[in-house]
Amino acid sequence: MAGGKVNALLSENRSVPRGVYDLSELIRNGADPTELWIRRIRRQVLERNRPAIMAKIEIIDFAMAAAELLPYIAPEIRQSIDEARWDAIRLDVAHHVEQWMDSAITGANGSGEDDHVQTTEIDLAGR
Repeated sequence: MAGGKVNALLSENRSVPRGVYDLSELIRNGADPTELWIRRIRRQVLERNRPAIMAKIEIIDFAMAAAELLPYIAPEIRQSIDEARWDAIRLDVAHHVEQWMDSAITGANGSGEDDHVQTTEIDLAGR
């Protein structure tokens, strides 16, 4: 599930605050797609996608969250998310995604020629 949310952030035509918010909830509940990425995705694919993911998280600012996320979440949660809280959420998500990516890059095979199922066609959701 976390891998799918990170994969959604890579979409060129989407910058969705909901993805960042959902990732923050998944992180809070212990999600970690690192092992999936190590088993299924070549190091080069991970290395190529890492900067794009980090850049996408950076551009999803509070104005976007206020317009595209806050109206659609529960009022009690909405009230707790101001600009400072949104920035903290984004920083935490960026930190975790960066750790996941770095760990997966370290553990992933570069060639895809071993017993891993790694291929360039598999996305960060493992599909």
